[in-house]
Amino acid sequence: MKKISTFLISFLMLFFLVGTLHASDFKILSTKGKVQVSRDQKSWSGVKAPAEIRSGTWIRTGPSGTATVVLPNKTQTKIAKNSELLLKGKSGKSGEVKLKLGKVWAKTNKKPVKIKIKAPNAVASIRGTEWVIEVDNSGRSSLAVMEGNIDLKSNTGVKQSVDSGSVATVDRSGKISVAKLVNPGEYLQFVYRYQVEPLAYLPLNLIKSDPEGKIIRKLGADSGSLSGSEKRLAQRLRAGSFPRYYGNAPAEVYSLIRYANRGQFLRVAYFKESKNWSNAWKDWLNAFKAESYLAIGDDRRATRHISKIRDDYTKTYVSTKQLISKGLILFFPPIHQ
Repeated sequence: MKKISTFLISFLMLFFLVGTLHASDFKILSTKGKVQVSRDQKSWSGVKAPAEIRSGTWIRTGPSGTATVVLPNKTQTKIAKNSELLLKGKSGKSGEVKLKLGKVWAKTNKKPVKIKIKAPNAVASIRGTEWVIEVDNSGRSSLAVMEGNIDLKSNTGVKQSVDSGSVATVDRSGKISVAKLVNPGEYLQFVYRYQVEPLAYLPLNLIKSDPEGKIIRKLGADSGSLSGSEKRLAQRLRAGSFPRYYGNAPAEVYSLIRYANRGQFLRVAYFKESKNWSNAWKDWLNAFKAESYLAIGDDRRATRHISKIRDDYTKTYVSTKQLISKGLILFFPPIHQ
């Protein structure tokens, strides 16, 4: 009887150990906002880091949710907001990611790893150390490799090799286009972390002098070279505080800029201006709302607000950033007056 008990205990310990190893194929290192997991895409439950999940688990993130996951091959993967994907693979082996919607960035500090990526319209075999994949609401896919290479095959059978420092896009029909990344760091900034810049398109009639106008309109994109009074002005504006002689700015502008500084983009998006707002300030607000929607991943509503902008400079500025955030263009034009 004692031998049987010992055998049962040993068997149960082995069973538990194997189950634990299987369950730890994927590790969730961090979560922010709403993050859920599911085995069947029907029943979803919230998850908080640290956590271990099995191969064959779906993960989805909400409008402000992100998650960092370690794949079986030790690749650290960051899942952006509004994403849904399936994770497959076992410890020590190459993994597989099936991205239904959203954006994923992955990086490993070790030698290049192999991983298979499935999108609705393509399959990619990646061997590299850093890459980004996105699937948007229209079903269009984009895959960028910072270091390494990709063997890409569309659902129509078209094959394409993508070298390091390039991005490939696959439309719904399966057509593949490849472009060289002008600045991989800039590309990552826009495709993964959208930066809202309400100071870059302030109404020109707000400004007393042309030199000062150029300073302020550059604040949203590049103020690193400013110094002295210009730098102090930049700091005040970023805090949502204009000099007193900017008397024609609606009082709510200051609060709206502070909301953006705190990442409270929905408060900006839902704000309703009063009837006494000028057309110039309404343009600014529509641009600000468009960027706020882009920051939370709502491209449709962003497009709607961009269409309402009448000022050519403002409309071009924000629509260009929208295209960059979607990976459709790979450079950002300099700001000019």
